[in-house]
Amino acid sequence: PMAGPPLNLGGSRVSYAGRSKTVGETKEELLARREKERDERAEARRRLHGAVTAQRIWRGRREAARWWAGALAGWDRAFGATTAAPTAAACSDRLLPPLLVAGAERAGA
Repeated sequence: PMAGPPLNLGGSRVSYAGRSKTVGETKEELLARREKERDERAEARRRLHGAVTAQRIWRGRREAARWWAGALAGWDRAFGATTAAPTAAACSDRLLPPLLVAGAERAGA
């Protein structure tokens, strides 16, 4: 009496009872197809990760631009019409920090 399923000694057609999409493909064909499917899934994962990363960066930069626009507009509202020279305390406490953070060129100075 034989124990277990019969052995495939290579070269003959293999059917994995519903596991393969093509009935009667060889072991080599099955392995090649599985490797191709695995590569396709990996490529889909890479594309999805790339798209999510690009969206995350774009949204972050958009939000940063909105924040800077609001911060600089607020600074202009508070100090844009000022004609008198500010005191040293006002310079160090209120005028200078936005310029240091944003950069003089970005703030229009």
